[in-house]
Amino acid sequence: MMDAVSAALLDKGLRAGQIVMERFDYGTARDPVSRTVARRFWLVLGCVAVGTAIFAVRIAITDA
Repeated sequence: MMDAVSAALLDKGLRAGQIVMERFDYGTARDPVSRTVARRFWLVLGCVAVGTAIFAVRIAITDA
């Protein structure tokens, strides 16, 4: 049902970023809205990983 509704909303002209839905497994979904949510998740996770790495390096340099 979520796939059908999101496809109908996209056909009406809404952008994928304007559609909010709650799905528990974004890895198996192939609709544009789920791909947008998954892409944002991986972007945020990547930023957190880079920030953590920078913090760890900074601590290692100041302790040396």
